[in-house]
Amino acid sequence: MSKRWTMAEKKLLGAMLHLTDKEISAKIPGTTPTSVGAARKRFGLLKSIDSGRFKPKQAPWNKGTNYNAGGRSVETRFKKGVPVKPVRKFGEVFPIVDGTGKTYLFIKLQNHRQYPYGRYVWEQTTGEKLTRNELITFKDGNQQNCSFDNLRKITKAQNANRNRNRKKAAESLKLTWGVVKTYEDFGLTPPYKYKSKRKAP
Repeated sequence: MSKRWTMAEKKLLGAMLHLTDKEISAKIPGTTPTSVGAARKRFGLLKSIDSGRFKPKQAPWNKGTNYNAGGRSVETRFKKGVPVKPVRKFGEVFPIVDGTGKTYLFIKLQNHRQYPYGRYVWEQTTGEKLTRNELITFKDGNQQNCSFDNLRKITKAQNANRNRNRKKAAESLKLTWGVVKTYEDFGLTPPYKYKSKRKAP
């Protein structure tokens, strides 16, 4: 249960902001450094701007120690002589291979953003901002040809309908109905929600 601070304790807390939370808790009975810090934030009693900073000539707590974070920290550190991966420049266009093996072009924007280049070209040319429900496709099927004449705007619903394989779906459905019919022949409940289209005897 959190401590109930009296008005006198609040005033005392406000008068000791130059001290650390540990030092303050030692002067106010029934408090801990954690509860003092939480109370200060709750009451809006923030410390001076320099309270959490290093003072001139102040030594860090781990000076002179061979501190090791443990785990895989040693093997994942940068090694001397190993080249660092170059940082992409603003406006740079570069390829990225997706999970299906297709290569798409992206452009580096501000705040470390990488944006689909085809989408970027469309928006910059037309002046419109595409929504999340809109996609850019490539007329010639080449995902790296991002010239405006090769781009087409479609919705996600149109894209799903375009990629629908009706022949494959029909064959899969025929197989499902065959399994259902076999279960029904043996008087068993099919593992699907479908029912065969045959008439009852």
